[in-house]
Amino acid sequence: MTPRVTHDSIAADQPTGRWGARAMDSAMPAEPGAAIQPAAQETGHGAARRDDSLRRSLPLILTAVGVFVVTRGLTLTMPLERDEGEYAYIAQRLLLGETPYLDQFNQKTPGIFGAYATLFAVLGESVISVHTALAICTLLTGAMLWRVVGRLTGAGAAAWAALLFALASVDPRLLATAANTEHFGNLGLTLGALACIELRSARSLKSSAMCGLGLASACAFKQVAALPAAWIGLIWLWTVLRSGNESRGGHESRIRRGIHVLAGAVGAAMVAAPIGWFFAAREAWDAFLDGVLWHNLAYINRTAGEEALRALTRALLRQGPILLLPALICTVAVLRRGPGRSGLMIGWLAAATAAAMVSLNFYDHYSIWLLPPLCALAGIGLARAVEDMGLWASWLRRSAAGVMALMVLLVPTLANASFWFAPTAEARAREMYGQSLCVEGEQIAEYLRASGEPSDRILILGSEPQILFHAHRRSATRYVIMYPLFGPYADALQRQEEVLRELAAAPPEWIIEVQLWSSRTPDVNCPRALEQAVAGMITPGRRYELDGVAIPRPGERRYDLKFGEDARALGERARKAATGGVLIYRRVR
Repeated sequence: MTPRVTHDSIAADQPTGRWGARAMDSAMPAEPGAAIQPAAQETGHGAARRDDSLRRSLPLILTAVGVFVVTRGLTLTMPLERDEGEYAYIAQRLLLGETPYLDQFNQKTPGIFGAYATLFAVLGESVISVHTALAICTLLTGAMLWRVVGRLTGAGAAAWAALLFALASVDPRLLATAANTEHFGNLGLTLGALACIELRSARSLKSSAMCGLGLASACAFKQVAALPAAWIGLIWLWTVLRSGNESRGGHESRIRRGIHVLAGAVGAAMVAAPIGWFFAAREAWDAFLDGVLWHNLAYINRTAGEEALRALTRALLRQGPILLLPALICTVAVLRRGPGRSGLMIGWLAAATAAAMVSLNFYDHYSIWLLPPLCALAGIGLARAVEDMGLWASWLRRSAAGVMALMVLLVPTLANASFWFAPTAEARAREMYGQSLCVEGEQIAEYLRASGEPSDRILILGSEPQILFHAHRRSATRYVIMYPLFGPYADALQRQEEVLRELAAAPPEWIIEVQLWSSRTPDVNCPRALEQAVAGMITPGRRYELDGVAIPRPGERRYDLKFGEDARALGERARKAATGGVLIYRRVR
């Protein structure tokens, strides 16, 4: 057990290092069983030292702001990738009156569709709107993380954490430039953590309500957020149950604690109740449970041990240059000093790691869950490293901290040099996503929009929903992402037959056959009924004719596009030339 740290012992050990001074504040518990004491009355001397610590950390804060502005500016106009296209398309149809899950199959919880729909209603439907919302989300998360770490240990550690988060939250090795669910979930988790910390001194019902609201909103963006939310919720509940005995009688304290628990439940209900009412009103609960619960359970159980090990190895090799240094710093800091005030963050990091690993797929963007607690702990470790140097001259402390900041900046910059120094947003997208349709998808969508009618339905035999979003056209099937139809799932054939019934009832005007392996990731034993049916529809002389082709350039991350007569002139050569590319067919009237 870690001995309890008192306020007096902390105050007596306050360092005065320029970049690492810690504020005089009460501590978060080293473990759930350690009570959070009310903040001591701050003296004029303590306030002065707090202001001085904040002033000394200003260079790091300004650096973090500069990093944020530059990196988000460079990624603002990057094309949408598949997941972003999926959320954008569903949000677009939601604004037109359709119902997620019922009209578009999906396995994510619905918060992301509501967030995209809201930003489209406010900012308009565009790539810039999506990435502006992402910038605002990560800015708020970083600001709250700075506040959390500042309350835990001090302004110096908070500034280091903010700098690390500004770098990591946009890192291309984590696919962090995309507006994925993890970013929005982290915003809710950080809000919950901040409200939990504020509760210790303010004893405000508002803090309890905000904690419940933040944690519930995180879970509304992705199911696995429940793991870190549970840890933060445990700290909040322990804080509530252990507080109030100092100034009130036992009965009054129990009532007060009960009211705080109720306030937290009300905060969570502010998120859960509207979601429940929406899907109940639209009779979409069965479709909701099918995607969010039943298919998701099949999804997380599909990966075998050997495949998981290969995925983990790839993830470590790719993400190592970004996550390894912060992980080492926070590990050394914890081992040297013990959990201390970092108990909240250590538990959060462990729960976030479990959330990232639960499916054993180890996709790069899953590691975004780790960023707030990892950056917080690494920030605490860097601040402690400056303190431990014991340099007596202020200019030496500043120089040492400057060298450390330079190293923090250089490692991810050099590791991602080909991305950050690419000449255009399109070039950065090609560098990040490789041979995909992120860039050409917009051009295909422009052709479909210019050549067809607003009422056209499009069947994409693959997972490229960004084309539907940019084209402002409706999918011919509710499966805008086709991985559930071709993966190792017991109900894959049943889902393919559902698509065939949809096509028979309302034949699409366009069929886009995507031959990229990553657009379907077919299982070796997956059913072929849908592919065979589509092959019969696009057979020459039948109901569809070739109207476009995307031919991959050998050794390059781009495609040559041909439409209309140029595509038809290729004849049978088109299918061979487009191996690994795209074939576009139009219905013959």
